[in-house]
Amino acid sequence: MIHLRNLKAWAALYRHTHLGPVLCNVTRWSSMKKMIDWYFKILQPISIVAHSDLQLSPGENRLASTLQKILNNLDILTVTLQNEDLSLSDVREYLDVAIQAFPELSEHCGPQSRIVVDQAFESAVVKIQKAQQFNENLPLTNYEANCVQHLKKQDESHGEKSDIAETVQESDLQTLIRELKKRKTEAAVTSSSRYVDLRFIKPTSNKCEQLFSISGFAFTKNPQGLLPINLEMQLFLHANQHLWDAELFHSTDLIE
Repeated sequence: MIHLRNLKAWAALYRHTHLGPVLCNVTRWSSMKKMIDWYFKILQPISIVAHSDLQLSPGENRLASTLQKILNNLDILTVTLQNEDLSLSDVREYLDVAIQAFPELSEHCGPQSRIVVDQAFESAVVKIQKAQQFNENLPLTNYEANCVQHLKKQDESHGEKSDIAETVQESDLQTLIRELKKRKTEAAVTSSSRYVDLRFIKPTSNKCEQLFSISGFAFTKNPQGLLPINLEMQLFLHANQHLWDAELFHSTDLIE
């Protein structure tokens, strides 16, 4: 694909197909899948245009086809994880099922992986969200309960018996194999829960990453004279554009 990005190679490729080469973008989750899909779309023209040293052998093409099938399965997961309505417990369940299909993911996506900043806090939030959504028992360990002590309802934070299990209960592996069901994001939280509604805890930082990207596009060479406060206000209005319109923006109350 890198070779086909060359102007001469691209021109030669254009004689056989209107499709151009696609490179992998490390900042896009599905970029590798897209590049391999594109490779097989222009495989025939590649065999004509590209030098023999750059072409994949039949065995390598079979390996690429196998990789394509794997990435197609993983793409379903990556697209699902971008849904902003997912809770932390939903994400944990999706990742557990993915680990069952691809055990090598456990090192990076497991509940005990190094990327989890606070394993006890995440585990406690996942258990509470499941308990609130399905009215299940809440077997928190002592350490987990201490991590989420500040999330208890104000009227029940004192003088109530704890929802802590006497011993640490290990996860039942059979529950990780069960078929995933679509979560109802608007499911009512049971009134018997001792904790506040924890659906406000988001499992990803996609919103923040998108804001950083928008900031990079906004603060280019031309508008570098923008004061930080003006840039911040523009980004704030853009991120919350569903809360205002031109009429509200120009209203007297807002100006005051």
